[in-house]
Amino acid sequence: MIGNDRESQVATLIAVYLFIKYRKSCSWEQFIMQAFNYIKLGILLVLALTSPRAAAFYTVYIIIIWVIAKNPLYKGPNSGIIKIQTLEQFYALIGDPNFQENHTINQKGGQKKHQSSNSKDLSKLIHTLVIFSAGYSETCFYTFPLWSKMALRYSTPKLRVLDVDVNRFDSLCRLLKVNTGLQGHLPTLIMFEDGKEVLRFPFAVDDKQASEKTVNYKEKEIAQYFDLDKRHLATRETFGVEKKKAAT
Repeated sequence: MIGNDRESQVATLIAVYLFIKYRKSCSWEQFIMQAFNYIKLGILLVLALTSPRAAAFYTVYIIIIWVIAKNPLYKGPNSGIIKIQTLEQFYALIGDPNFQENHTINQKGGQKKHQSSNSKDLSKLIHTLVIFSAGYSETCFYTFPLWSKMALRYSTPKLRVLDVDVNRFDSLCRLLKVNTGLQGHLPTLIMFEDGKEVLRFPFAVDDKQASEKTVNYKEKEIAQYFDLDKRHLATRETFGVEKKKAAT
């Protein structure tokens, strides 16, 4: 073991875990929270090895703090995200009122995905980035400010960002094969073009083409993977032209 005593061994172990978590954390807030949790766990482990009675008191203290001190809710700007209230609203916003029926047909026939955005006329499509999230997911909690920021930056009349609560829309999650378990892939982001799924993150298990890419819950990587800059520019210019035509 590394170190000359128990304290240094525990400290080394915590440092290794924090290094791993730092690379996987989606934000500084999440990393700091995880660091505090691991430090408290390290203190508890040292106390358990030296003074079981002190460890018991410290455990009670941690539980009390955990119950009383809740994570603060995000209160920043989020007007760019549309929170889905009904399935009908979801179908209408992604540009396909018959989405459920058409999606089932596409699944049976094999839906083509991952077409390069360079080969499409993005200005003629309705682009919808759907975020499937849950209140019990730590990653969902810490990434919500990121989605709010991206929605405000990229949203246009033809590029929308939707938020779907998986607890309320279980049937939709099953239809789209969104893994909502505690060890699932949440938040799951799916890009639709005129109601057809074209990109997804995290990747599906059987999606070999997408799984070759390296993507994390980082703004730059997500924007690049979903071609948000190209979609925003194409739909913004189209909206500007349509607005001028309507004025004349």
